[in-house]
Amino acid sequence: MIILHKLYHRYRAYCLPLILLVGFLLRVIHLNYNSPFVDEAQYVVLGQKILAGRSEEEAPFSWVGGIPYFYPPLSALFSLAGGVLGARFLNVLIGSSMIYLMYRFVQYLELSVRKYKEIIALLAAALIAILGIPIYLSRLATYDMLSFGLFFLGFVSLQRTIFLRQPKPWQRENYFFLAAVLFFGSFLAKYFTLIMLPYLALWFLLSLKEKNRQYRKRFITYFLIPLEFFFAVYIIYHFQDLLLFLQNQVSEPVSAYPEILAQFREYVLPTFIFSTAGMLWLVFIRREPKWIVFWGGALSIPIIHVLFQNSASFHQQVFLIYLFTVPLAAYMFFQTMKTYRVYGVLGVVLIYLWIGWNSRQTVVALERSWTNTDRVMRQLASMVEQTDTILSSEDDITVLMVPQIPYAQITGLFFFEYNDLSGEEAYVRALEDGYFSFVLLNNSAHGELTDKLEAALGISYRLVFEEDPFTIYQLEVPSEVSEE
Repeated sequence: MIILHKLYHRYRAYCLPLILLVGFLLRVIHLNYNSPFVDEAQYVVLGQKILAGRSEEEAPFSWVGGIPYFYPPLSALFSLAGGVLGARFLNVLIGSSMIYLMYRFVQYLELSVRKYKEIIALLAAALIAILGIPIYLSRLATYDMLSFGLFFLGFVSLQRTIFLRQPKPWQRENYFFLAAVLFFGSFLAKYFTLIMLPYLALWFLLSLKEKNRQYRKRFITYFLIPLEFFFAVYIIYHFQDLLLFLQNQVSEPVSAYPEILAQFREYVLPTFIFSTAGMLWLVFIRREPKWIVFWGGALSIPIIHVLFQNSASFHQQVFLIYLFTVPLAAYMFFQTMKTYRVYGVLGVVLIYLWIGWNSRQTVVALERSWTNTDRVMRQLASMVEQTDTILSSEDDITVLMVPQIPYAQITGLFFFEYNDLSGEEAYVRALEDGYFSFVLLNNSAHGELTDKLEAALGISYRLVFEEDPFTIYQLEVPSEVSEE
């Protein structure tokens, strides 16, 4: 143990840079792991339309889980440097920076005396660097990482105000206001984080019990009041849009509990067990009951999803669970190493290797969870000309991967108007009239509509590509478009 202690002090300056490098490489290597996920394509295409001044075509406030003018344009700007890979790289940068934020956050939590805080912080940073969900979300071009990154940065800013012993004039007030701005930015990127803010306020107020009245007054004046004002203005201005979005998120009355429990067991349970042990140590050995509330943050996420019967997005919110479990788990790992010395160090190393291996399996499984469209899109791109019109089950992906065709000439299977008709009737009539030059169908999506569209193709379209689940049909004998 003495040798390990000497090695740590000799090379401590290299520990954090090494952790950051490993975390970055895990996130950036092989970003071209799969074709664009449908959400990735939607946000990039929406961002492109917003930058082009055409956002009204999408009515984005009714379906985007955050303000449309925040993440989608950022994603579109980064896509200019490499398509969806460029958009993914934005999240690589955010996800890598959160490893350092975890390091600083754990130091500000003051889980131990000063000489041990850095070790616990390094253990926490190493853990968040190798966990599967943080790696996966850092490689996916969706708004989750931007929202969680701002949320975590706001959390760190709040904890920083407690950590300050002799602040400079207005330094503490500035951190409070900065935290309010960051939390509001997190909400703008993804509405879900609003649910977590009352819980965070409770935790922070408990942390302030030992502070004087003037400190609590500053917290209310420079954090709570500005934050409440920001939310009030936005919610009033976009109340109908937020209400519609919320209604779309509440599922039918079918229990999602089994699926949420399965995902909790797969993605959360290992760190949750160690964090529970760390919480119990702090509560019963250190006699600091406030850590029960902090640990409870990990449980609040699955409880919220059970209440809303929403299991589809639970794996994304797992990242928020880690903000509460990772610091406590790192504290437990440190106590294990300190108590059992060499055997404790070996045990913790084995645990990290095991978590890293399981995380790799998680990332690979999630990144292969949607059908790859590279081959069918290459085939379509090789056949079309700039004047062609396309009906595609994968409309936003088609926009990204067949760039020679303008937006207006690519139609998806969500809403369509043709000759005073709309919906299914419009699609069928347009196909019967030979309106589309090419038709790309995903036979595993859209159910009966896909079957009806295939039936409407008739003799005017011939099959030119088939690879399960995709088929491409080309207009063989163009018909004159009906003017009726």
